[in-house]
Order: sequence, then C-alpha cells, then structure tokens
Amino acid sequence: KGRASRLDQLKKQLDHINTAVSDASIQNLRAGASSVTTMSEAAKLASKEAFKDEPLNGVGSETWQELWKIARRFSETEAYPEKPFPVTDGDAACVLCHQSLSPEAVKRFNRFEHFVKGETQQAADRAKKQFDDLNKTFLENAQNLVAPDDLLAQLDSTHPDCAAKIRAFLTGAAARKKFIQDALATSTWGEAPIAGEFPGQEMDAIIAGLKLKAMEFEQAKVPDKLAGLKSERDELAARSKLNARKKDVLGEISRLKTLNALNQCMGDVDTY
Repeated sequence: KGRASRLDQLKKQLDHINTAVSDASIQNLRAGASSVTTMSEAAKLASKEAFKDEPLNGVGSETWQELWKIARRFSETEAYPEKPFPVTDGDAACVLCHQSLSPEAVKRFNRFEHFVKGETQQAADRAKKQFDDLNKTFLENAQNLVAPDDLLAQLDSTHPDCAAKIRAFLTGAAARKKFIQDALATSTWGEAPIAGEFPGQEMDAIIAGLKLKAMEFEQAKVPDKLAGLKSERDELAARSKLNARKKDVLGEISRLKTLNALNQCMGDVDTY
C-alpha cells in the first residue's frame, strides 16, 4: 500500500512536470511573453504621446504606474474611502503632496486616470497578468525535478525499464525547463530539447499491481497462501541485494582495469 501510494504521488508529480515542459506550454509562454512586449510597447507609445507636455519625464512608465496604484490605494482606503479615485472636488487635497489641487492639477489628475483606464493600458495589464499566471503555473509544476532514490531503487529490482524511463524523463524535463527560462530571460527562442517519454501508463500498471498485491496480503488468512507471499517477498529482497552487489563488483572491476592500465603505462615508461 505504501509503495502504491508513493508511486501514485510520483506519477502525479511527473504528470505536472510533463504538462509544464510540453510543447503546448512552451508555445503558450512564448506567445504570452510576445504579447506582453507588444502591448507594453503600445502603451509606452500612447503614454509618450498623451504626456509629451508634462513637466516631468516618465509619466506612464511602469514605475510611475506603481506610484499611481499606491496613490489610488491610499485614497480609497485611508484618505477618501467613500469617494472614487481621484478625488478632485471641493477642498480635496492631493494624496501625494497633501496640497490643495489647482485647476491645472485637477485636469492632470483626470488625464492620468483616463490613461490608466484606457484600452491600450488595460490591454497591456491584461497581457501581463495572463503571462504572469502562465509563468507561475509553469514554475510551480516544474519545481521538483527529482524522484526519491529509494523508490527508484525498488523499481530497479522489479521494473528496471520503467525506472530508466523515469530517470531519462526527468533529465529531459530539466533541460527543457532551463531552455524555457533562458528563452524568457533573453527573448530568444530556438529549438527546444527533445522531451523524454513520460511512462504514465507503465506506472499506472505497476500501481494497480501493487494495490492488487496489497489486497492479497490483507486477505491472506490461509497459512499456505501467506507462506507463498513471504517467499515472493524474500525473493524480491534477494534480487535487490544481488543487483546492489553486481554494481559493487562492476565498480571494483572498473577500478582494477584502470589500475592495470596505469601499471602497464608505467611499465612502458620504464622500458623506454
């Protein structure tokens, strides 16, 4: 039951990763980033034209918009909570400098708010939010690109092909994640690394088999049945130990071959 539950969690994790680094995800992120750039440039041109006669440069920029949002929040929550922003009637004061608003200042306030609520700026804001949501989902789904070593070791003993596919899939996913992040940072999109095969169906079959085996254990009331299951368990444990021993032996053989080659090389040097 425990192994089935852990494999099911791993399968869900790999499924999220597979979605995050898929071709569809790459295309959506690329289109989203392009839309942000296009809409942002359009908003900049609109603000440049609308505010060309303002005494200060940068009106309409991202920094200026952050300032405007803060002023709006202060006005709506603290200074004038019952009035729509910007408040320019009667004895209203500027929420930034707290001075009385002159007729020219009132016009400027309204002009600024009209720009912020304009279609061009609204489109740029929507494009940025959509991209931010896409990027957030991508980062969340592609956050953990590793599988538990002990779980993979168990699969090595029972389903080595599936274990190998999981490792290959995670390696490919890491390469595609790096590709996506680099492309977003540089706005340069080349050809994405090849995606590894997601062994979802194989994992489902293994999980189903483990759940069935768990049911057999729970229903194993007859001593002969229980003895057979214990024998199968011992056989799997022995196979796992054998695989571990094989790895140790292969490592030792590799080390001896390297040492032998080195000794041979030194003998050649002495002969020379």
